[in-house]
Amino acid sequence: MKASFLLIALMVALGSFSCRQAGLETEPEPLKPNEPTLAEQAENYAKTHPDIASPALNNAQPSSVKVAIDQLFVGTYSFKYGSNNELLHIVTGNDTIFQERTDRTTKTAFSKVSGETTTFQLNAEGLAQSSKGTTASTPKREVNTRYFYKNGFLVSMANETKLTKFEYNGQGNLLSWSGVNHQGLTTNASYEYTDLPNTIRQEITSWITPHFSMRGDFLGKYSSRLVKKMTINATSGMSSGNLILDFSYTFDGNGRISRMTIQRSDGTKVFYEYQY
Repeated sequence: MKASFLLIALMVALGSFSCRQAGLETEPEPLKPNEPTLAEQAENYAKTHPDIASPALNNAQPSSVKVAIDQLFVGTYSFKYGSNNELLHIVTGNDTIFQERTDRTTKTAFSKVSGETTTFQLNAEGLAQSSKGTTASTPKREVNTRYFYKNGFLVSMANETKLTKFEYNGQGNLLSWSGVNHQGLTTNASYEYTDLPNTIRQEITSWITPHFSMRGDFLGKYSSRLVKKMTINATSGMSSGNLILDFSYTFDGNGRISRMTIQRSDGTKVFYEYQY
């Protein structure tokens, strides 16, 4: 059984599958006369977002991660990197759950997540300025997205139906994510942080595992610190109210993250064991 189907079945058993239903698309409300388009609203938000100054980070480049929920082993995920230390793909068993390729000559990039491919057009700085892909929901339809940045951080994006905003503090930590994630699933979350540097490209966008950043570095910088707490506003499907993830970390003798533990508000624990 492919890992993606295993994870879905696992989340159903844990009563968490309803959170994924938040990604179902809804029809856009018509714009009022003279109202800015969603892309214009995203651009205006980026222009007015306060400046972000973050410390330089050196990614530790884990080679693999073992994931378990309570006593149930989910799988081992292996990572491959390119010559510029960019993440190229994530594989579990015979299943490639994430893959990306960047062509700096033509200023294009390609990302595939669970079989869905998105094509990105890059700007002169190598950051994605637009993309073309398909929705995560059924029936499938084409989605065209625009991206806007502040000091190298993605702070807003918009497609034909959704406006997504990212609020950062001045130290480069994401405080809130409102809209959709990079796979088109609804995300409405707030974050608190440790004082520990984010050396694993950590970016948490949903309740369900695995918690990997399934996007290319061409979508901007990552938060400078490791997440301490994520609060998700879940108001659809079978659940309502807030869902909470509390994070803790242990380190090896070289100061690299060896284990990440996530205590979830449903009483379950998720364990990540990192190898380098």
